[in-house]
Amino acid sequence: MFLAGCGGGFFGRIPAAFKRWEKRFGMAKALRTLVFRLHRFVGRMAILLFALSFCTGVLLLFAPEIEQIDRPDFWVSGLDPERHATLGQTYDAVMSAYPDLHIEVIAPSVRPWLGDKTLGWLPDRGRVTVWTRPDTGAVIGISGDGTIRLLEALAALHTDLMLPRGWGRLLVTAMSLVLLFSVISGLMSYRRFWKGFLRRPSAEMNPRMRAGVWHRLVAVWVAPFLLVMGLTGGVFLLHAAGFQARSGGGFEPVAARDAVVPAGFTGAVLDRAMAELRQQVPGFRLKVAGFPGDAEGVFDLSGYDARSGSAFSEIGARIDPSGGRLLGVSSAARGNFLARIDALVYALHFGEWGGFASILLWGVFGLSSLVLLFMGARVYVARSRAPGARTGPVAASLAYLRGLSVFGLGYLALAALIAREILRRL
Repeated sequence: MFLAGCGGGFFGRIPAAFKRWEKRFGMAKALRTLVFRLHRFVGRMAILLFALSFCTGVLLLFAPEIEQIDRPDFWVSGLDPERHATLGQTYDAVMSAYPDLHIEVIAPSVRPWLGDKTLGWLPDRGRVTVWTRPDTGAVIGISGDGTIRLLEALAALHTDLMLPRGWGRLLVTAMSLVLLFSVISGLMSYRRFWKGFLRRPSAEMNPRMRAGVWHRLVAVWVAPFLLVMGLTGGVFLLHAAGFQARSGGGFEPVAARDAVVPAGFTGAVLDRAMAELRQQVPGFRLKVAGFPGDAEGVFDLSGYDARSGSAFSEIGARIDPSGGRLLGVSSAARGNFLARIDALVYALHFGEWGGFASILLWGVFGLSSLVLLFMGARVYVARSRAPGARTGPVAASLAYLRGLSVFGLGYLALAALIAREILRRL
């Protein structure tokens, strides 16, 4: 009763302004019908791609936890909040435990209950992850590449459907425009949608009507989330089309060496370079440290200025392995438009804008979006079912697939390409 009263008082009375807007810009019935038919058609054809995107996206939100799901002994507790292991301390601890390790990346922990991670290769084990304590740098343990390969497959499905030559990424990011159209057309065809936040189906409704009410109810709640996904996906579309972010600032060249890192290299070299970097950027916080892959490579650092926040101050730096000379610092704030917004776009798209709480919220919205798709599919199947036709999950699925028409052949071809790529990776 309380919620119902709130719905009537809050959601029902606000919109004097919305009513004026509808009166001034309201659509004629014929136009609203056309928009609804387009919404229904586009949604029906794109629903499987959207479902795949939402499923993989929700799982990737919790990729750090999935990576350690089979090793609960690697989770950390009792950390000293006043101590933070330096990059050099972590490097020395890892190399002391695994002298033959070829390090690719060291990344500080993104969760307070997970350790810092070092990715690399061991001659006898292949690709591995070494976990260390964030406060002391002490090695916790080592894990293989099973979960890494799983997460890479999920990421590939999410970003480019495992399709080659970059056109998969172009297809996936172009779906952001389809998503924006679906959200906007759905709100346009749902009259006075702002009154629907607490409009639940009644027990007297038939299954099709109930599915329709649930579809609209979930839609008004997840619409802001879907708009954010569509807009940020549009930025990724620009990247896929060839528009690149360019940060301000340059880097000095580095001479080739006899080895990837000089003999006798220690973490102290990294710590001296980090100290020099923090003299230039006092609030620098490291996100990822890329290690050189050959004798001409450098240490490539990515982070942000904590004084401005991770979404508004992306910082890059490079370090010469020979002596630890700082080769330069780049700043997204001094770059082009894409460079200035990229960190914010990534934070919004991947739910990192409010820490783990916002990641949980994005997970709820992602699962709710799957419910939205499912209810939309149920409405279509119920509308198109012939009198006396068979019912049940299998019959409903077949009816939906028949409704895809020629698009169904495209989905079959896509499924075959994905299956081939998965088999190739096994």
